[in-house]
Amino acid sequence: MGKMLPYILILFSDLLFASQFLISRIYSRRNTRGLVASLAFSIGTNLSVLVYVFFLIGCRVEFSLFTVLIAMLYACISVLSSYCANAALSTVNLSLFSLFNMLGTVVLSALFGFLIFSEEIKLGTAICIALVVLALALGAEYRGGQKGAAKYYLACFFLNGITGTVTKLHQKPYAFVCGITRTVNTVFGTELSADPASFVGLGAPTDADAAFVFNNNYLWLCSFFTVVLAVIMLGAIALRSKRNTFAIFADGKNLACMGGYGVVHGVAQMISLFTLSLLPLSLQQPLVTGGVIAFAFIISLLIGEKKKPKDIAAFAVACLSMAAILLNYI
Repeated sequence: MGKMLPYILILFSDLLFASQFLISRIYSRRNTRGLVASLAFSIGTNLSVLVYVFFLIGCRVEFSLFTVLIAMLYACISVLSSYCANAALSTVNLSLFSLFNMLGTVVLSALFGFLIFSEEIKLGTAICIALVVLALALGAEYRGGQKGAAKYYLACFFLNGITGTVTKLHQKPYAFVCGITRTVNTVFGTELSADPASFVGLGAPTDADAAFVFNNNYLWLCSFFTVVLAVIMLGAIALRSKRNTFAIFADGKNLACMGGYGVVHGVAQMISLFTLSLLPLSLQQPLVTGGVIAFAFIISLLIGEKKKPKDIAAFAVACLSMAAILLNYI
């Protein structure tokens, strides 16, 4: 059971991540797609994460300067990703946008896991990654894109793809720096090395309870800085356009969507942080992506959405991608 626990938890987080689509769909139907609605949604959802994670960690936030810096980096990536996503969705269809967004998670996580964190790509993991990429390719609708869309969805590919690496950096900074120096030494023929003494006290603790607090403090700070940046951007838009961009928060149903999404997303993120500390980046991220594809398909069937043959094929391949991990234990 011990070896299977991370995979069971990932399946549960996948279900939560997939269920977010229902809430975000309700919100998007109530509000015109745009940067203001996107930033407001980010503020509302992250505020709800701030509240319940604060109580979860005992009403006391503890952090180091290193955690603050990484959380600020994560928040900047998150807000920039929202901006690029909004720009991308105005020039390319939702399906193609989702393809590049999720491909970034799978491809870059595998690449950085192998090159930076020296993770071993086992047969099951390699097949899982390949099948997830195939599932994404099968499920995408390639028509409907406009000229100039490439720069936006490629930006989303990169930004969404490095979020897992940033979190792994926070958990294992010494391994990250060693991987970077090893790569630099290989490319440029240098002899750089990382001093272990410089990393004492950094990274995730080995004790389970301490690691729980460590990860959730990080999650709280990421949400805090995301809210701060989004509020600044929303305020700047208000000043420039001379309109009340915060009026969206006066709608009770919008607030309900934000709160519900924040709770579901926050719990899924907590599980994701925990499993990321136990599993290789190159394995955890493809499993999450494959699971979200599969559960999103099931949820869409439950709410009565019609599916094309390519959607069914993508679902089947996504299920096979998760089953492929069993090959690592044969």
